[in-house]
Amino acid sequence: MLVTGASGAGKSTVRRAIARELSPAIESVELSDVVNVPVVPNLAWRQQATEAVVERALELQAEGRHLLLCGDPVAAGEVLAAPSAVKLTAVGGVSARRDSRRSDCEADRPRR
Repeated sequence: MLVTGASGAGKSTVRRAIARELSPAIESVELSDVVNVPVVPNLAWRQQATEAVVERALELQAEGRHLLLCGDPVAAGEVLAAPSAVKLTAVGGVSARRDSRRSDCEADRPRR
């Protein structure tokens, strides 16, 4: 599962709030939990980091567990473009956003 959104939307806050509730069935991580973040990340690093996260998800998948990537603004397309992504049995995503009228995040959903 991927929670994505702009910086400051509350992704890390949500991850910290729910991680204990989800464990051990779901491992909640940010990119920095899986790979070292360089002082100046570049596109090649970003692609390698995303692949490393997908590989971790595959390890957990083999154990019957899941991975929640939450806290970094990683687009779902980046995850799906990772070379190992085709081995994942499923990918889910939620887009977090900060509503100017609210102080918490919510999943984007169609407006009526």
